[in-house]
Amino acid sequence: MKQFQSFRLDTNDECLWREGQRLALTRKAFGVLNFLVEQAGRLVTKEELMEAVWPETFVQEEILKTYVRKLRQTLGDNAQYPLFIETHQGRGYRFIAEVTEETFDTPVDADNYAPNLFDRENEWRQLQAWYEKARSGERQIIFISGEAGIGKTALTEAFLSRTAAQADVRTATAQCVASYREQEPYYPILEALGRLCRGPGSDHMVELLAKHAPTWLVQFPALVKPAHRETLQREMLGVTRARMLRELCELLEALTAETPLLLVLEDLHWADYSTVDLISALARRQEPARLMLLATYRPVEIILEQHPLKRLKQELQIRHRCEDLPLELLGEAAVTEYLAARFPGHPFPADLSGLIYRRTEGNPLFVVTLADDLQRLSLLREESKTHTWQLKVTLDQFSSAVPKSLQQIIEGQFEQLTADERAWLNVASVAGSEFTAFAVAGGSLDQARVEDCCDGLARRQLLLRNVGLVELPDGSVSGVYQFTHSLYREVLYRGCSQTVKVRSHRRIGEALEQLWNEDRVEMASELARHFQEGRDYARAVQYLRLSAENAAQRCAYREAVAILDRALEAAVKLPEATRREAELGVLETLAEVHNNLGDKAKQKSLHETPLKRAAAAGQHEVESRELVSV
Repeated sequence: MKQFQSFRLDTNDECLWREGQRLALTRKAFGVLNFLVEQAGRLVTKEELMEAVWPETFVQEEILKTYVRKLRQTLGDNAQYPLFIETHQGRGYRFIAEVTEETFDTPVDADNYAPNLFDRENEWRQLQAWYEKARSGERQIIFISGEAGIGKTALTEAFLSRTAAQADVRTATAQCVASYREQEPYYPILEALGRLCRGPGSDHMVELLAKHAPTWLVQFPALVKPAHRETLQREMLGVTRARMLRELCELLEALTAETPLLLVLEDLHWADYSTVDLISALARRQEPARLMLLATYRPVEIILEQHPLKRLKQELQIRHRCEDLPLELLGEAAVTEYLAARFPGHPFPADLSGLIYRRTEGNPLFVVTLADDLQRLSLLREESKTHTWQLKVTLDQFSSAVPKSLQQIIEGQFEQLTADERAWLNVASVAGSEFTAFAVAGGSLDQARVEDCCDGLARRQLLLRNVGLVELPDGSVSGVYQFTHSLYREVLYRGCSQTVKVRSHRRIGEALEQLWNEDRVEMASELARHFQEGRDYARAVQYLRLSAENAAQRCAYREAVAILDRALEAAVKLPEATRREAELGVLETLAEVHNNLGDKAKQKSLHETPLKRAAAAGQHEVESRELVSV
């Protein structure tokens, strides 16, 4: 293995890894990168590179440029500010990143943890413990679950890479694929067997197939000798499903009697039903087998599609025939560690990692994608002189919008919604990250429909989770729900038309106001938000004043003044006949707040605020003059 920054180049399997994730490279692209890495620090001419990758073949220079451009895209490199491949016009290329050799001379153990995984030490150790059981002959069926982007693939591939470094283990991977039509039965199993038949010891693998699983060998016509083809075809007559399952189980038991096998099936929520049956058969066998099956899946998908995997996993868990490894979101410390490893020597603001954590809520895919976008857009850039990374925007600019790539990821979740679900979720996004069905329904008889919709989404683990029930002031109850990720709510809200936002905010505000008639002070902040966004500025001013008073009672004076600034901005939008009274009311509340402040705090709180400017402009009566004096 050759390592440079967060990348590892596997010269044996001819693949590129980053943070446990395998990156797609064509064979020629790998050849170009590998040759440059081997000659790191030295200028490699175009002629030399083409001769190494395309020996005895005439290729045009433009083809080489195309491969270099694709490699830069894969590496996240910039031709103008290169981190890896430096262009020397008219001459060639130089690989400028520091390259180190990474070897695995020692057996894999719990302490041999992949350095580019973050906050996954416990999961890594658990996988290692299960692997040791498999090596001793106790078959292991492991389900790794989690939402899209949680890091299932990163963890499994990093573990696979480390384990594969041992000489006495076979490995095979297969990817289940989404299909809108009927899927090919056993598709991922056939893919995995195909890999084993093309890997080291392929001839012996074919012999084992012929002996223990002839019905599977016939699935690979290229591996069957013409003399044996007719015999195998006769054996296929009258073959049953049970026989195929039994044959493959016996094949894997014979195979693992010689060498342990680590089999990885990705995205099992897209697997055909036959593959699920096969996993069931493998898990229920009592015979010894040095087999470890790692299967990743998204719980949302198996619930949404009513996939048989859900029932199978439940049955196997009851009988202690499988293990479940659910992945959790990263913590803030892990995000900080990730940034430090990816952008070494950076003098970023101290709050950057916390901001990224809050924006992504620790979803590894979102964290990496956000960092990718910042680097791609040169908002994070390495200084050539100091070799340190610099953030080229302020934190306020950074947090002003959801990056497009993240929005595209989230939109994939929305495509699974029906029209009614999308409509109710749009209103829910107006209500907030956590909301009641009563609020979304606007106090109407539609509350039951809203609860049915939200309960269904929560059961499918799609966008929402069910928080419980709340008793409302009138004695009724309402379901309480929460978006599983704040970005889901944010993108939904931004996608709403202005008309929908205004109408929904006002409707929710009116329903809450009526419901909390005797305890409006408690709901002042939420009522103020809904009426301000609903453009009912008179009631917005009323509840903003109450909200400021609540803040002042908690000694949050600065926040109280900021709330009153918003109140004055809302009052300015009122008709002339009511504006003056509303503005004076805001100033009265401000005077009350300032009674609890010292002189310096008073001056600081009013510095260049709308309240100060309004008073200084002489737009108010005696109250204004009194406030200017403070």
